[in-house]
Amino acid sequence: MIITLLTGNHFKIETAQLALQPFNIKVDGYKTNLPEIQDESVLKVAKDMAIKEANKLNKPVVREDHGFAIESLNNFPGPYMAFVEKTLSPKHVLNLMKDEKNRHATFDLGLVYATPNGETIELLSQVKCQILSEIKLNDKLAKEKNHDPGWSSIIAFRNDQRSWAEFPYQERMEAFVTNYTKLGKILTNAK
Repeated sequence: MIITLLTGNHFKIETAQLALQPFNIKVDGYKTNLPEIQDESVLKVAKDMAIKEANKLNKPVVREDHGFAIESLNNFPGPYMAFVEKTLSPKHVLNLMKDEKNRHATFDLGLVYATPNGETIELLSQVKCQILSEIKLNDKLAKEKNHDPGWSSIIAFRNDQRSWAEFPYQERMEAFVTNYTKLGKILTNAK
């Protein structure tokens, strides 16, 4: 079985491949050109795109959207993470957080599998994390001229002081496999 994942994001494609390989499901990335709706719910954003593309491509597709909620900032930026990360540097975020004791944050992951006849499978999961008090980089990656870790340099899993920029890539991917693993089980009737 091959599923079409609606993204050009290599991290999402590789994460899906990692999770779905045990189910003998191959992943084909497809960069959509349809505009994304704006909504507070990552599940609604993913569902809208998945249904539209399943109809357009006339085959089942998968879309996963991420939102990032910083508790002490009233769950900002939410589903607008991609835009906000381009606008606010890690230093700006640290300035916003400098007097905050609660540094908890959550990645909300909304995944929708949609077929051309309108059937959907909707899955929601979370990755618990925190905002660090300083920028932390992997020295090797930091020396590469074209590598900008962005907010990964200030986000860590809860109860871990390593930033995601310091984390081994494979281990970071494993934190995001939950929805894809659930989907693999559903599609193959596995337990």
